[in-house]
Amino acid sequence: MAYSVAASGGGEVEEQAVNIVVYKYAFGAADFVRLEMPAGAQILHIDMQHRQLCAWALVDPERPLEERVLCVAGTGHPLAVVDPARLSFINTVLLAGGDYVFHFFEVRP
Repeated sequence: MAYSVAASGGGEVEEQAVNIVVYKYAFGAADFVRLEMPAGAQILHIDMQHRQLCAWALVDPERPLEERVLCVAGTGHPLAVVDPARLSFINTVLLAGGDYVFHFFEVRP
């Protein structure tokens, strides 16, 4: 259990319990990946675990779900996105001992 600290109008500090946890989201390889996560989730990392691509995110599981879209591109391959200003880099994943290098971006609305 985490705590959120907020100052009230009278200068007093209140602590509220906030249920923030790290969740793992497994997904398959594709140019675009759609994941359902609680609203406001912060994607921390993407990597392989047990031969499966996974994203780890800091989430509040009590928040409503929203769709998040990831764009994946290999080094030297074009990104399948019209507006690169909508991309936010997450990280790069090396596969097969570094023979394949994939770059993961979140596509912002």
